[in-house]
Amino acid sequence: DLYSYKKECFECDTNHNYITIAFRDPVTGLRENDLQGAINYAYRTFCQILTDLENLRKALPSFGKSEDVQVARYIEMVTDVVVGTIQWSLECGRYGHLDVAGTTKAPNWGDVMFNMDPL
Repeated sequence: DLYSYKKECFECDTNHNYITIAFRDPVTGLRENDLQGAINYAYRTFCQILTDLENLRKALPSFGKSEDVQVARYIEMVTDVVVGTIQWSLECGRYGHLDVAGTTKAPNWGDVMFNMDPL
């Protein structure tokens, strides 16, 4: 949703986007229409989820050699889905991250996600 928000905003179609939901959800503590706060919140939430996934992966007990291989492969596939979605969002052209020749631009995170505060 970080990558699609700008396009969806121009199309007046952001009601289902996580960024819009974040600044409307009282649990986040954000003001209504605090776009930058919602972008930062979404980014921090995403980073925390990835950190949690990695910590949980490291804490998994052994289920036996064969099962451990299957669990590791499953976690790898889940991670591939996340990475693949990000890569697709940047390379497909749908969200305007390609230059005129159709090649991927060097990421300009300000362009991709408006103004992202570093952690």
